[in-house]
Amino acid sequence: MPDEIVPQRCVVVLPSTGEFDSRTYRIARTLHERGHQVTVLARWKPGLAREELHEVGYPIVRVEATAIDGLPFPGVTLPVLRALRLAASPILGPSPAPPAARVPAGAAPAAPADADSGGDAADDTDPGWAHPAVRDPGRLRGYVRRARIFLMIRSHRRRGLASSPPADVYHGMAYMGISVALALGRRHGARVVYDSRDIYMVAANLARLRGPIKAVLARLERGWARAADRVLTVNRPYAEELAQRFGVEMPAIVMNCSYRYDPPTPAPRRFHEVLGLDPGTRVVLYQGGFSRGRGVEQLIEAI
Repeated sequence: MPDEIVPQRCVVVLPSTGEFDSRTYRIARTLHERGHQVTVLARWKPGLAREELHEVGYPIVRVEATAIDGLPFPGVTLPVLRALRLAASPILGPSPAPPAARVPAGAAPAAPADADSGGDAADDTDPGWAHPAVRDPGRLRGYVRRARIFLMIRSHRRRGLASSPPADVYHGMAYMGISVALALGRRHGARVVYDSRDIYMVAANLARLRGPIKAVLARLERGWARAADRVLTVNRPYAEELAQRFGVEMPAIVMNCSYRYDPPTPAPRRFHEVLGLDPGTRVVLYQGGFSRGRGVEQLIEAI
């Protein structure tokens, strides 16, 4: 006889808006359907509700996390930063448009990445600049964007502590969510899970970080992982790598899989039907973010 399910309260801390996060949706839906009380604590942006009930039945609470809000002593530091920005404006000038990536003929250009959600940052790894703030203003902007990572985490943690309901388990999504989950877990005496959905220090914009900033982030993530009661990830190779990097027991694996279903016969041709394509036309679907390092250009060339 299977063990009886004991209803518990779970808050999933998500460092994005929660509009399109399929992993959060699947985990929250599964917990909700098993009788647990689930809340998704996400980030607010203009145009979204600060609180809403997902169609599945669990609530989403969004908090306004900003880099400015994450500043220590904002009444003092904000005027100082504005003065520094004004003094540096002759050097920095207007923010330049990002350089256009090489895209094969006929392909749509990639969408700009969002530094706060783990997108690509400006490439500032060229060692040829002796005085980067003067010779390469783009590098200074890169440093500012990276400083925003720490400030956004700090703001999200502060706002989350003020808005999140008490829970038995806090599920921290990604390296920008686990710090918030740990703070909530300490406040409410709850268990904390770190869902490491990637090997972040070698992925996307973080892979191009150099020097003390990357070392600090790596040390912080390792400390957060060790402070959590359990680490989750998406597959066994990731689990083995993270166990070695963090010095923790083998993370539990919750794969990013579709729901099981029995496909009908004949198989549906949804793209052909929607787009009015000839039955013999081949369709190739790329699903994921548009950013460097994902092989999008090579995929288009192969097609």
